[in-house]
Amino acid sequence: MRLAVPLVASLVLVACGGGSSKASGSDRAATAGVCVNISGEVATAVNVGVKLGAQSLTPAQAQAQLQPILTKVTAVAQQNSALPIGPKLQALADAISKAEKASPTSASQVRSGATDIGSAAKGVLAACAQAAR
Repeated sequence: MRLAVPLVASLVLVACGGGSSKASGSDRAATAGVCVNISGEVATAVNVGVKLGAQSLTPAQAQAQLQPILTKVTAVAQQNSALPIGPKLQALADAISKAEKASPTSASQVRSGATDIGSAAKGVLAACAQAAR
């Protein structure tokens, strides 16, 4: 998946001490740990969002797949709210929640929810990449 490549590259740079972020080393290290912890959920949420937007999943199927992701992302966001990635994770959790609540009879709500997941996931990836600088 295309999202995994920038995430992995960012994590490698952080682990090697690369980059020049203004964030403290401990914040960068903590963010890298969060990125590793949540990378699978971010990729899966995007994949479900794409399928939902393309209508290859029903809203009920998407909800079943997104619910455990929402639980983990929400917990990780709360645990790391002081880190720069915390609000990005909360935005992803909010987008997933919105997608789950979309009316199955409203194609525009379903598409909007799917788009919001993708946008929020980009924010999480950007925070991971920032930790590598």
